[in-house]
Amino acid sequence: MAEERRRGERIVSKELFELLVLAMHEKGAVVGNVLDISDFGIAILTDLESMLGKEIGSKITGMVSGPSMEDIQFAGVVIRIEKVATSKGFQGMIGVEFYNQIPLSDRVIALSLTALN
Repeated sequence: MAEERRRGERIVSKELFELLVLAMHEKGAVVGNVLDISDFGIAILTDLESMLGKEIGSKITGMVSGPSMEDIQFAGVVIRIEKVATSKGFQGMIGVEFYNQIPLSDRVIALSLTALN
């Protein structure tokens, strides 16, 4: 699965930041924005507090929502936790690998047209 996930095209675009992520983890809620997304997983940009207590290998469920699109429900496992530097200072990044491949909506795919290199 990890090899297949790496083959999935990741969408990275400044427009992704308009998409909100609401997720539940056994150690508390995660609220953030999409940093990148593919059919196989998502990177969530969140505040540092939301990272506390989260562990690699733990379960997480949630949804991605945004204007003019249906919510994308997901369930998966945390595969990455990092502190990242942004224009707003340091923030947290939680990488999630979906349990099942989730075909992305046309709205999300359209955002790839503005992808950053």
